[in-house]
Amino acid sequence: MFQPNITQVLSKGRVSYHESARAFNTIRLKRDILNLFPELLEGNKKIMYEIEFFKNPQEIIQKMWQIQLEKRIPPLLLSFAYEK
Repeated sequence: MFQPNITQVLSKGRVSYHESARAFNTIRLKRDILNLFPELLEGNKKIMYEIEFFKNPQEIIQKMWQIQLEKRIPPLLLSFAYEK
């Protein structure tokens, strides 16, 4: 798992519609995120991702405790909202 070199960052962006796939399936990472994770710029390597959904805040807290006990890198938080 990649680890950023700072403690916290907030970056906002958009989900793009892909015409040929007829789906919202593209999230373009902004330069500030790419600077934190230079591994993402290595075009010759395949990079996987993992998405977990939680029903309520208690499940997220439980997961964070598990990550802390296992001394793993905290995950990114991603949320979706309508643009104003």
